[in-house]
Amino acid sequence: MIPDATFFVRRLTEAVDTLWPSLERSLRTTMSRDPKFKKQLRAWATRQGIANFGDDPFYETVARQVV
Repeated sequence: MIPDATFFVRRLTEAVDTLWPSLERSLRTTMSRDPKFKKQLRAWATRQGIANFGDDPFYETVARQVV
């Protein structure tokens, strides 16, 4: 029998792996079209300690956190 916590973490990981690519595309699109959103996201990322703002890994990091 799989412990509840292990089951939950596995399901959560599967959901993140499925959903983050779509969120990453949406994030890139929104940032390119909405300067206010980009500014707010930069401020949020700074508060979260995400230092690679705008780099390719940045989009994946944020998308995974959103999920």
